[in-house]
Amino acid sequence: MRFSHKTQYIQIYRESDYCAIYYDQINENFVEYRTSQNSGAYYKYILLIPIVLFINRITDNYFQTILATYGSVKNICLILAVVLTYVVSVEIGYYIDRTIKVKGRIRLSLNVEEKYVEKGKMQLKQQEVIAFFMLVFALVLMGLFYIFNKFILWVLAEILLVCFVGTIQSVHPISRKHYYSQFNK
Repeated sequence: MRFSHKTQYIQIYRESDYCAIYYDQINENFVEYRTSQNSGAYYKYILLIPIVLFINRITDNYFQTILATYGSVKNICLILAVVLTYVVSVEIGYYIDRTIKVKGRIRLSLNVEEKYVEKGKMQLKQQEVIAFFMLVFALVLMGLFYIFNKFILWVLAEILLVCFVGTIQSVHPISRKHYYSQFNK
């Protein structure tokens, strides 16, 4: 069942957009995951920006009237944001585990882990800072949504929340810190 799914893999180090080292918590080994995807996948997300702005331009007055008239719609939008973010978080975690389990899995020997631990610690700090700012900006945008009744602010806040949970699901900062603490002894 997806909603009770516990992540099996912890990302230890990311060499590039196409290669990452994971620690398999169940089998207690290292997995190098390589993908041959090109960067074309990012362009479809970039194309969403003008589409969202165009839809916002068309529907802005309608949503602003509804949000100003019915105060409970804002609360429904907040609940929808939380539920949508949770579902996306679970799906991202499930997708990461399933993808690593099925595709391009190469077991690494144990002697490579020290090489990646220091680099991985630095990457983790950067990823935590980025995730923190995404969360702060999302909360600010959600607050501005409540004040100005602009639906585009809710959409942007939800996009940042989804990026935040995606980062947390792929990085697993708490599990990763626990794993790194073994090397501080």
